[in-house]
Amino acid sequence: MRPYPLVRTLGLAALAWVTVVAGTAAAQGWKPSGTVEMIIPAGPGGGADRGGRFLQSLLRDQKLVASPIVVVNRPGAGGVIASNFLLQQNGSGEHLLIGSPTLLTTPTEATGKASPLEFTPIARLYTEYMMVAVKADSDIRTAKDLVERLRKDPQSISITVGVGLGNINHIGIALPLRRAGVDITGLRVVTYKSISDATTAVLGGHVDAVSATPAVLLPHVASGRLRVIALAAPSRMTGVFANVPTWKELGWDATVAFYHSVIGPRGMRPEQVAFWNDAIARAVATDAWKEMLKKFYLEDGYMDSAEMRRYMEEQHRELNAMLAALKLSGAAN
Repeated sequence: MRPYPLVRTLGLAALAWVTVVAGTAAAQGWKPSGTVEMIIPAGPGGGADRGGRFLQSLLRDQKLVASPIVVVNRPGAGGVIASNFLLQQNGSGEHLLIGSPTLLTTPTEATGKASPLEFTPIARLYTEYMMVAVKADSDIRTAKDLVERLRKDPQSISITVGVGLGNINHIGIALPLRRAGVDITGLRVVTYKSISDATTAVLGGHVDAVSATPAVLLPHVASGRLRVIALAAPSRMTGVFANVPTWKELGWDATVAFYHSVIGPRGMRPEQVAFWNDAIARAVATDAWKEMLKKFYLEDGYMDSAEMRRYMEEQHRELNAMLAALKLSGAAN
Protein backbone atom coordinates (compact mmCIF):
# COMPACT_ATOMS: atom_id res chain seq x y z
CA MET A 1 0.00 0.00 0.00
CA ARG A 2 1.32 3.43 -0.90
CA PRO A 3 1.87 5.66 2.13
CA TYR A 4 0.70 8.88 0.54
CA PRO A 5 -2.78 9.12 2.14
CA LEU A 6 -1.29 8.70 5.63
CA VAL A 7 1.54 11.12 4.93
CA ARG A 8 -0.93 13.63 3.53
CA THR A 9 -3.15 13.25 6.59
CA LEU A 10 -0.23 13.74 8.95
CA GLY A 11 0.92 16.72 6.91
CA LEU A 12 -2.51 18.34 7.06
CA ALA A 13 -2.72 17.71 10.79
CA ALA A 14 0.69 19.28 11.30
CA LEU A 15 -0.29 22.23 9.13
CA ALA A 16 -3.50 22.71 11.11
CA TRP A 17 -1.54 22.61 14.37
CA VAL A 18 0.95 25.16 13.06
CA THR A 19 -1.90 27.38 11.92
CA VAL A 20 -3.54 27.27 15.36
CA VAL A 21 -0.25 27.98 17.10
CA ALA A 22 0.53 30.80 14.67
CA GLY A 23 -2.91 32.31 15.21
CA THR A 24 -2.51 32.11 18.98
CA ALA A 25 0.96 33.57 18.80
CA ALA A 26 -0.32 36.39 16.60
CA ALA A 27 -3.08 37.17 19.09
CA GLN A 28 -0.56 37.13 21.94
CA GLY A 29 2.03 39.05 19.94
CA TRP A 30 0.01 42.26 19.64
CA LYS A 31 -2.36 44.11 21.88
CA PRO A 32 -3.59 47.69 22.01
CA SER A 33 -1.04 50.00 23.59
CA GLY A 34 -3.35 52.97 23.93
CA THR A 35 -7.01 53.83 24.26
CA VAL A 36 -9.23 52.02 21.76
CA GLU A 37 -11.86 54.11 19.99
CA MET A 38 -15.09 52.31 19.12
CA ILE A 39 -16.82 54.47 16.51
CA ILE A 40 -20.60 54.57 16.24
CA PRO A 41 -21.78 55.98 12.88
CA ALA A 42 -24.99 57.31 14.44
CA GLY A 43 -26.23 59.19 17.46
CA PRO A 44 -26.87 57.72 20.92
CA GLY A 45 -29.80 55.36 21.43
CA GLY A 46 -29.91 53.48 18.15
CA GLY A 47 -29.06 49.85 17.40
CA ALA A 48 -25.41 50.52 16.54
CA ASP A 49 -24.96 52.57 19.70
CA ARG A 50 -26.64 49.97 21.90
CA GLY A 51 -24.68 47.06 20.39
CA GLY A 52 -21.37 48.91 20.47
CA ARG A 53 -21.74 50.00 24.08
CA PHE A 54 -22.78 46.51 25.15
CA LEU A 55 -19.75 45.02 23.41
CA GLN A 56 -17.52 47.64 25.02
CA SER A 57 -18.81 46.75 28.48
CA LEU A 58 -18.29 43.02 27.91
CA LEU A 59 -14.74 43.47 26.65
CA ARG A 60 -14.02 45.54 29.77
CA ASP A 61 -15.94 43.55 32.39
CA GLN A 62 -14.72 40.17 31.14
CA LYS A 63 -11.15 41.57 31.06
CA LEU A 64 -10.79 40.58 27.43
CA VAL A 65 -9.04 43.84 26.57
CA ALA A 66 -6.72 45.53 29.05
CA SER A 67 -6.63 48.92 27.33
CA PRO A 68 -9.43 51.44 27.89
CA ILE A 69 -12.17 51.42 25.23
CA VAL A 70 -14.17 54.57 24.60
CA VAL A 71 -17.32 54.77 22.51
CA VAL A 72 -17.42 57.81 20.23
CA ASN A 73 -20.56 58.74 18.30
CA ARG A 74 -19.77 60.20 14.88
CA PRO A 75 -23.21 60.59 13.28
CA GLY A 76 -24.03 62.26 10.00
CA ALA A 77 -24.46 61.75 6.25
CA GLY A 78 -25.77 58.21 6.63
CA GLY A 79 -22.53 56.93 8.15
CA VAL A 80 -20.20 58.72 5.75
CA ILE A 81 -18.64 60.92 8.44
CA ALA A 82 -17.70 57.88 10.53
CA SER A 83 -16.43 55.99 7.47
CA ASN A 84 -14.26 58.90 6.37
CA PHE A 85 -12.77 59.13 9.87
CA LEU A 86 -11.95 55.41 9.81
CA LEU A 87 -10.27 55.83 6.42
CA GLN A 88 -7.82 58.24 8.04
CA GLN A 89 -6.70 55.60 10.59
CA ASN A 90 -4.81 53.44 8.09
CA GLY A 91 -3.16 50.43 9.78
CA SER A 92 -4.47 51.25 13.26
CA GLY A 93 -5.52 48.40 15.52
CA GLU A 94 -7.05 50.84 17.99
CA HIS A 95 -9.90 52.21 15.89
CA LEU A 96 -12.99 50.07 15.30
CA LEU A 97 -16.30 50.91 13.65
CA ILE A 98 -19.65 49.35 14.47
CA GLY A 99 -20.70 48.77 10.88
CA SER A 100 -23.84 47.73 9.05
CA PRO A 101 -24.89 47.04 5.43
CA THR A 102 -25.03 50.83 5.01
CA LEU A 103 -21.25 50.73 4.63
CA LEU A 104 -21.75 48.75 1.41
CA THR A 105 -24.21 51.25 -0.05
CA THR A 106 -22.26 54.41 0.80
CA PRO A 107 -21.45 56.59 -2.22
CA THR A 108 -17.96 56.10 -3.61
CA GLU A 109 -17.43 59.85 -3.74
CA ALA A 110 -18.38 60.24 -0.08
CA THR A 111 -15.83 57.73 1.17
CA GLY A 112 -12.81 59.35 -0.39
CA LYS A 113 -13.08 57.09 -3.47
CA ALA A 114 -12.33 53.99 -1.39
CA SER A 115 -14.32 50.82 -1.84
CA PRO A 116 -16.00 49.59 1.36
CA LEU A 117 -14.25 46.28 0.69
CA GLU A 118 -10.94 48.00 1.43
CA PHE A 119 -11.83 48.26 5.11
CA THR A 120 -10.79 45.36 7.34
CA PRO A 121 -13.73 43.19 8.47
CA ILE A 122 -13.25 41.93 12.03
CA ALA A 123 -16.53 40.19 12.90
CA ARG A 124 -20.24 40.07 12.27
CA LEU A 125 -22.02 40.35 15.61
CA TYR A 126 -25.67 39.51 14.94
CA THR A 127 -28.44 39.76 12.37
CA GLU A 128 -32.03 40.97 12.39
CA TYR A 129 -34.63 40.93 9.64
CA MET A 130 -36.41 43.91 8.18
CA MET A 131 -40.06 44.63 9.00
CA VAL A 132 -42.77 46.91 7.67
CA ALA A 133 -45.00 48.61 10.22
CA VAL A 134 -47.94 51.02 10.15
CA LYS A 135 -49.77 52.99 12.81
CA ALA A 136 -52.02 50.75 14.89
CA ASP A 137 -55.21 52.40 13.58
CA SER A 138 -54.04 52.55 9.94
CA ASP A 139 -56.48 51.47 7.23
CA ILE A 140 -53.62 49.43 5.79
CA ARG A 141 -54.59 46.26 7.62
CA THR A 142 -52.27 43.76 5.96
CA ALA A 143 -49.25 43.56 3.67
CA LYS A 144 -51.60 42.49 0.87
CA ASP A 145 -53.50 45.75 1.35
CA LEU A 146 -50.22 47.58 0.99
CA VAL A 147 -49.27 45.69 -2.17
CA GLU A 148 -52.66 46.12 -3.84
CA ARG A 149 -52.70 49.86 -3.29
CA LEU A 150 -49.13 50.31 -4.46
CA ARG A 151 -49.70 48.21 -7.57
CA LYS A 152 -52.48 50.59 -8.58
CA ASP A 153 -50.55 53.71 -7.62
CA PRO A 154 -46.97 53.58 -6.21
CA GLN A 155 -47.45 57.15 -4.96
CA SER A 156 -50.58 56.36 -2.94
CA ILE A 157 -48.70 55.41 0.22
CA SER A 158 -45.78 57.23 1.81
CA ILE A 159 -42.99 55.05 3.19
CA THR A 160 -40.08 56.08 5.37
CA VAL A 161 -36.79 54.21 5.42
CA GLY A 162 -34.95 56.35 7.96
CA VAL A 163 -31.72 57.93 6.78
CA GLY A 164 -31.01 58.08 3.06
CA LEU A 165 -32.28 56.35 -0.06
CA GLY A 166 -30.72 53.02 -0.96
CA ASN A 167 -30.03 51.93 2.60
CA ILE A 168 -30.93 48.47 3.90
CA ASN A 169 -34.27 49.77 5.24
CA HIS A 170 -35.12 50.91 1.71
CA ILE A 171 -34.06 47.59 0.23
CA GLY A 172 -35.95 45.78 3.00
CA ILE A 173 -39.27 47.00 1.65
CA ALA A 174 -38.36 47.47 -2.03
CA LEU A 175 -37.31 43.85 -2.58
CA PRO A 176 -40.60 42.21 -1.50
CA LEU A 177 -42.65 44.92 -3.24
CA ARG A 178 -40.70 44.37 -6.45
CA ARG A 179 -41.42 40.65 -6.27
CA ALA A 180 -45.08 41.48 -5.69
CA GLY A 181 -45.19 43.41 -8.96
CA VAL A 182 -44.97 46.95 -7.62
CA ASP A 183 -43.08 49.62 -9.58
CA ILE A 184 -40.48 50.34 -6.91
CA THR A 185 -38.92 53.22 -8.84
CA GLY A 186 -42.17 55.15 -8.39
CA LEU A 187 -42.52 54.73 -4.61
CA ARG A 188 -43.03 57.81 -2.44
CA VAL A 189 -40.11 57.34 -0.04
CA VAL A 190 -39.46 59.80 2.79
CA THR A 191 -36.14 60.15 4.65
CA TYR A 192 -35.29 61.61 8.05
CA LYS A 193 -32.19 62.34 10.11
CA SER A 194 -32.63 59.10 12.05
CA ILE A 195 -34.78 56.00 12.14
CA SER A 196 -36.18 57.27 15.44
CA ASP A 197 -37.43 60.43 13.73
CA ALA A 198 -38.86 58.29 10.93
CA THR A 199 -40.76 56.08 13.37
CA THR A 200 -42.06 59.14 15.21
CA ALA A 201 -43.39 60.47 11.90
CA VAL A 202 -45.44 57.29 11.42
CA LEU A 203 -46.71 57.46 14.99
CA GLY A 204 -47.80 61.04 14.34
CA GLY A 205 -49.64 60.12 11.16
CA HIS A 206 -47.30 62.11 8.89
CA VAL A 207 -46.11 59.01 6.99
CA ASP A 208 -48.05 55.81 6.26
CA ALA A 209 -45.46 53.07 6.78
CA VAL A 210 -41.93 52.50 8.05
CA SER A 211 -39.34 49.88 7.14
CA ALA A 212 -37.19 49.12 10.18
CA THR A 213 -35.68 46.40 12.36
CA PRO A 214 -37.45 44.57 15.22
CA ALA A 215 -35.34 46.33 17.88
CA VAL A 216 -36.46 49.75 16.60
CA LEU A 217 -40.14 48.80 16.41
CA LEU A 218 -40.31 46.68 19.58
CA PRO A 219 -41.27 49.36 22.15
CA HIS A 220 -43.96 50.83 19.88
CA VAL A 221 -45.41 47.43 19.04
CA ALA A 222 -45.38 46.41 22.72
CA SER A 223 -47.24 49.61 23.64
CA GLY A 224 -49.83 49.00 20.92
CA ARG A 225 -48.99 52.12 18.89
CA LEU A 226 -47.55 50.37 15.83
CA ARG A 227 -48.63 47.25 13.97
CA VAL A 228 -46.14 45.16 11.97
CA ILE A 229 -47.65 43.80 8.76
CA ALA A 230 -44.77 41.83 7.21
CA LEU A 231 -41.36 40.37 8.00
CA ALA A 232 -38.53 39.78 5.51
CA ALA A 233 -37.24 36.65 7.26
CA PRO A 234 -37.05 32.93 6.44
CA SER A 235 -39.59 32.12 9.16
CA ARG A 236 -41.79 33.76 11.77
CA MET A 237 -40.45 35.20 14.99
CA THR A 238 -41.70 34.66 18.53
CA GLY A 239 -43.02 36.85 21.33
CA VAL A 240 -44.77 40.08 20.38
CA PHE A 241 -43.95 39.42 16.71
CA ALA A 242 -45.34 35.86 16.62
CA ASN A 243 -48.39 36.82 14.54
CA VAL A 244 -46.43 38.72 11.89
CA PRO A 245 -46.39 36.83 8.56
CA THR A 246 -43.28 36.57 6.44
CA TRP A 247 -43.30 37.90 2.91
CA LYS A 248 -42.67 34.32 1.81
CA GLU A 249 -45.90 33.17 3.48
CA LEU A 250 -47.74 35.88 1.60
CA GLY A 251 -46.45 34.60 -1.71
CA TRP A 252 -43.42 36.81 -2.30
CA ASP A 253 -40.17 35.20 -1.18
CA ALA A 254 -37.96 38.01 0.09
CA THR A 255 -35.41 37.82 2.87
CA VAL A 256 -33.49 40.95 3.87
CA ALA A 257 -31.10 40.76 6.81
CA PHE A 258 -29.70 43.73 8.66
CA TYR A 259 -26.59 43.17 10.74
CA HIS A 260 -24.08 44.95 12.91
CA SER A 261 -20.42 44.19 12.59
CA VAL A 262 -17.00 45.33 13.77
CA ILE A 263 -14.90 46.91 11.03
CA GLY A 264 -11.30 48.09 11.16
CA PRO A 265 -9.43 50.52 8.90
CA ARG A 266 -7.44 49.56 5.85
CA GLY A 267 -4.00 48.07 6.34
CA MET A 268 -4.51 46.23 9.62
CA ARG A 269 -1.84 43.62 10.28
CA PRO A 270 -2.77 39.93 10.72
CA GLU A 271 -1.77 39.97 14.38
CA GLN A 272 -4.08 42.94 15.04
CA VAL A 273 -6.99 41.16 13.35
CA ALA A 274 -6.19 37.98 15.29
CA PHE A 275 -6.28 39.86 18.60
CA TRP A 276 -9.72 41.34 17.91
CA ASN A 277 -11.05 38.08 16.48
CA ASP A 278 -10.14 36.34 19.72
CA ALA A 279 -11.48 39.07 22.04
CA ILE A 280 -14.81 39.47 20.22
CA ALA A 281 -15.35 35.71 19.84
CA ARG A 282 -14.99 35.39 23.61
CA ALA A 283 -17.37 38.29 24.22
CA VAL A 284 -20.18 36.92 22.03
CA ALA A 285 -19.88 33.51 23.69
CA THR A 286 -20.89 34.92 27.10
CA ASP A 287 -24.33 34.39 28.63
CA ALA A 288 -24.70 38.17 28.95
CA TRP A 289 -24.37 38.60 25.19
CA LYS A 290 -26.85 35.82 24.48
CA GLU A 291 -29.37 37.37 26.87
CA MET A 292 -28.99 40.73 25.10
CA LEU A 293 -29.71 39.09 21.74
CA LYS A 294 -32.86 37.47 23.10
CA LYS A 295 -34.09 40.69 24.71
CA PHE A 296 -33.95 42.67 21.46
CA TYR A 297 -35.02 39.87 19.07
CA LEU A 298 -31.58 39.64 17.50
CA GLU A 299 -30.20 36.44 15.98
CA ASP A 300 -26.76 35.06 16.66
CA GLY A 301 -24.98 35.69 13.39
CA TYR A 302 -21.35 35.75 14.51
CA MET A 303 -18.71 35.48 11.80
CA ASP A 304 -14.96 35.84 12.16
CA SER A 305 -12.85 38.07 9.93
CA ALA A 306 -12.39 35.60 7.06
CA GLU A 307 -16.09 34.65 6.96
CA MET A 308 -17.09 38.29 7.21
CA ARG A 309 -14.92 39.28 4.26
CA ARG A 310 -16.58 36.67 2.04
CA TYR A 311 -20.02 37.71 3.29
CA MET A 312 -19.35 41.40 2.60
CA GLU A 313 -18.23 40.62 -0.95
CA GLU A 314 -21.44 38.66 -1.58
CA GLN A 315 -23.59 41.36 0.01
CA HIS A 316 -21.86 44.05 -2.02
CA ARG A 317 -22.86 42.33 -5.27
CA GLU A 318 -26.45 41.70 -4.14
CA LEU A 319 -27.00 45.22 -2.81
CA ASN A 320 -25.59 46.77 -5.96
CA ALA A 321 -28.03 44.73 -8.02
CA MET A 322 -30.93 45.93 -5.89
CA LEU A 323 -29.79 49.55 -6.07
CA ALA A 324 -29.69 49.23 -9.85
CA ALA A 325 -33.30 48.03 -9.79
CA LEU A 326 -34.17 51.10 -7.73
CA LYS A 327 -32.28 53.25 -10.26
CA LEU A 328 -29.92 54.25 -7.47
CA SER A 329 -26.88 52.35 -8.74
CA GLY A 330 -24.79 55.51 -8.63
CA ALA A 331 -25.16 55.42 -4.85
CA ALA A 332 -22.98 52.36 -4.36
CA ASN A 333 -19.49 51.32 -5.31
